[in-house]
Amino acid sequence: MRLMRHVVFVMVLQKSFKMTIATSTLHSHLVPSTPRLGKFSDRVLGSINSSYFTSTTESTRLTDSSVLSQLMTFILGLSSGRQIYVISDDSWPDMTVVMKSCYQEWADTTLLKYDPKLTELESSLKSPNHVVSARNVIVLCSTQHTLYLFQQVREKVLESTTVQWFVVVMEDLTFILQHSLRGSPGVDLHKGHSDQIQASSRQGQHSRSCQLVVSVNNNWPFLGIIHQEDGSVVPDSGIDINILDTLGSKLNFTYELVVPEDRAWGGPQKDGTVTGLIGMVARQRANLAICEITITDLRETVVDFTAPYWLESLTLIRAPKERDSSMAIFWPFTTMVWVYIAVATLVMGPVMSVLYWFRGWLVERTEATQTTSAFIQHVQKSAFYAGILTAVLTVPVFEKPVDSLADLPLAAGEGFAIGTLKDSSTETLFRQAESGIYYQVWQLFHPVDSLLPDPELGFDKVLGEKFVLINSQLNAEIRATVKSRDKYHFSRETFYPHGYSIACTTGAPFRPNFERMLSGIIEAGLINHWAEGEIQKLSGKVDTDGDETEDGGPSSLTVQHLQAAFFLLALGGATSSAAFLVEVLLALRQSAELPDFFPAAQ
Repeated sequence: MRLMRHVVFVMVLQKSFKMTIATSTLHSHLVPSTPRLGKFSDRVLGSINSSYFTSTTESTRLTDSSVLSQLMTFILGLSSGRQIYVISDDSWPDMTVVMKSCYQEWADTTLLKYDPKLTELESSLKSPNHVVSARNVIVLCSTQHTLYLFQQVREKVLESTTVQWFVVVMEDLTFILQHSLRGSPGVDLHKGHSDQIQASSRQGQHSRSCQLVVSVNNNWPFLGIIHQEDGSVVPDSGIDINILDTLGSKLNFTYELVVPEDRAWGGPQKDGTVTGLIGMVARQRANLAICEITITDLRETVVDFTAPYWLESLTLIRAPKERDSSMAIFWPFTTMVWVYIAVATLVMGPVMSVLYWFRGWLVERTEATQTTSAFIQHVQKSAFYAGILTAVLTVPVFEKPVDSLADLPLAAGEGFAIGTLKDSSTETLFRQAESGIYYQVWQLFHPVDSLLPDPELGFDKVLGEKFVLINSQLNAEIRATVKSRDKYHFSRETFYPHGYSIACTTGAPFRPNFERMLSGIIEAGLINHWAEGEIQKLSGKVDTDGDETEDGGPSSLTVQHLQAAFFLLALGGATSSAAFLVEVLLALRQSAELPDFFPAAQ
């Protein structure tokens, strides 16, 4: 998990909020660098948060409830921690707005009155029942109380890598407090990095715009891109493109698309590297990544995710193969039914003879009267079978499909390969499994051939080889529709429900605004509307060639369907001819008209 180790001073200087960051150097490789925050101040804090802090000619007082609310929202947006301790004194008489802002952010908030001994705060921070990965302490006290508070923090050793401090003051205390901060182990004060943001009690209509770098892959219908001759990438269409355009228009930013060199979705690897889209965001080569990105625990260790905007599951795709129809005449019944029919046919003659003899004995007749019941029975059986056979043969019959994960081992035994996208959340799901069906499926993967760089390649392999592709449902449905839907079979059972989200750099200040906008977009039904729009675009791309058979409709019977019947007819004719020839030879032998080919019976 991320370890919070910042002291952030938000200084209220008449019309502006000035922010200075004191950063612990302990385990500095896990801490977002201060220069990065300085770089974002001009581009992000000055524009994305401009809806909170914009230029004004009016004097802004901290007692203005709207400004105070916006200030608290801004502070809470700097951290992902949701356990908040608010320390206030009499200089902040009304804490209603502060607490309301915390609750609106779904934060677990505790309000503490300023205590020179910090008894309650010390008890909370050191209690084993309150240990979480990230905790925030917001200090709303006078200058004198703030100085004394940090002296107590030092004496009581309340510094922690899991605690982030936000100090709101009316004057710059960094120079005065640097000795107290330096006295703490592993703490260094970066005085050279500060950001000043204008404050206003109302939103500005002409706030300064900025440009964000967005890491993407070509993955329509979620995100389609066009590669230019100069090497740049421009957006084409897709659900995620619509999301970016909407966020940009409402939050006043533009974006530049970049593609990772490995073209993978990526994530943390065993060797410590971070690949793909996630790697570009983690290394701060991009401000965010959006492209059907699944939220996983492993990825959350290096980036921050917004709330999911799309939920779906995984499915299995293979090409349906029509069954060999050479033995189609046996399809109407199962093997056991055919056995019963054969036994009944063989037994029918002797049984009926005994019954007729017994009936004749009862009525004192020497011969049984011939009836047509046996003939009628055979006619009924033939008609029944012919009707079923015709109904079965006129509809294409396919081999048993792969409808669940439990069918994959059997498919692998029949020569099918199983695969998915390389460096994707699906690969991580199976690779990290230690037991169960996911672990069994991972054992079926080939280390090279099963991991594909592009989903389009997977759909081509499904048609050209014995291959089962594991992919997300909506993406798979649309790609299959483009290539001709009847060429693919989708499993009846789906698995692993997951959500797609926007990956942001750790501590990105624009993430709370993105989440608010995404919430409104989802509630308005725009995501589903955009998805339907992408599906409707397929009307001009779908291959309509083909006949009724390709669509699974009825077809005419061919010789191939009935060749087994002709084979059995020929076999029966040959057998009966051989039997007839043997009878003729025996009859001739008995009449001595032919040489004695058979020795006389003794």
